[in-house]
Amino acid sequence: MAQKQEYPRVYGVEAFAYFFVLVTFLFTIVGLVAVMPDAVRHPKNAPFDIVWFGILLWFWFNILRSPYRVTLYEDRLEIRSLARRLTIPTSDLTEIRGLPVRIGMILRSTRHKVWFRAAPKEAFDLLTRLRSINSQIQISGV
Repeated sequence: MAQKQEYPRVYGVEAFAYFFVLVTFLFTIVGLVAVMPDAVRHPKNAPFDIVWFGILLWFWFNILRSPYRVTLYEDRLEIRSLARRLTIPTSDLTEIRGLPVRIGMILRSTRHKVWFRAAPKEAFDLLTRLRSINSQIQISGV
């Protein structure tokens, strides 16, 4: 009988992340259908319209940079988002910290900082494996 392969381990994100994308998409549609024509017809409403679109841009920026998949190898962590792909050696990881009200977690390394807006599925397994690979990682609030 062949032994089960330990690595790589792939972790997706919780379903909450997809709900956040859906809500942002709906607000974008509302913005394009309702707010944009209002901005053209009534320039005096410009401050509201600018704030609306600024908030939407901020949300899209965060969605594009939010990790949707984490792959753990024996020596590195590969983090994928829509806009970037990071490979971080596990020896470079310094801290993993949970954020208040369960809005995600921050992963820090010597060169990168990654904000997980939704925790990876099986986060406990991921953290346990990371700690067994690199015992120097500080883990708090997760």
